[in-house]
Amino acid sequence: MWEGALWARLCPPDVLVAQLDRLLGLVGMDTVHLGIVPLTSPLRLPPANSFCMLDGRLVVLEDWHAELWLDDAETIALYQRVWDTLAESAVYGPDAQQVIARVRRSVKV
Repeated sequence: MWEGALWARLCPPDVLVAQLDRLLGLVGMDTVHLGIVPLTSPLRLPPANSFCMLDGRLVVLEDWHAELWLDDAETIALYQRVWDTLAESAVYGPDAQQVIARVRRSVKV
């Protein structure tokens, strides 16, 4: 997740605080691997469209007009390379919690 997405004020402050608190609770869970790409990280490519990779078999891409489910091998390989490249710029665990907590502290409820 790009840190810029955490700073965006797209909802009321109380809702944003609840979302940030939820993200803080997800960090460190066995079933969730949450990385944050800090604004200060050197990037080999910019975080752009939101997408999820599911078990290496499906990419779900969100765009303005549609949610796309992509399952051909070539596309999955492309998105895996994008994922791996962005993951190199991300922080995890306590470092990710620090980034989220910094944003959380900035929200005035």
